[in-house]
Amino acid sequence: MRDEIVPLLRQLHPAAERNLLRLAEGRPSKLDELLAAREGSARVDLGGGLTAVREYDRVWLEQTPVALDGEVRWGPWRIESELPGLKVRSWRPGDRLAGRRKKVQDVFVDAKIPRSEREAWPLVVRGREVVAVPGLVDAPGIRAEKE
Repeated sequence: MRDEIVPLLRQLHPAAERNLLRLAEGRPSKLDELLAAREGSARVDLGGGLTAVREYDRVWLEQTPVALDGEVRWGPWRIESELPGLKVRSWRPGDRLAGRRKKVQDVFVDAKIPRSEREAWPLVVRGREVVAVPGLVDAPGIRAEKE
């Protein structure tokens, strides 16, 4: 997989390969294992608030989940809550809204959110339950604003 990804990164920007290697400093074996594997899915914490994710033949970087203690900045979003036990993280395939059958993917489709924006969209979660999707699904005690 690495042989396929690195040339694509070079096409995007000449420094992309260096940046990938810089991200992997101190974690080369884990990142190499992630890129070398072809089956299943895995995650590697790269530090600096980034996680490398591989699901079968797809690899991407996402922000590491952050505890929602007061205010969190997530890209253009500012999310606030005083409720205990909440975190902000990126969308993952299969995510469902807490207490409902609806998948978060269906929320994105209904709102016409392009696929390219979904993996960077913040979700407010408690454990494995998605309690809010800022700008799309509100929840009491959670405030979100896109700047």
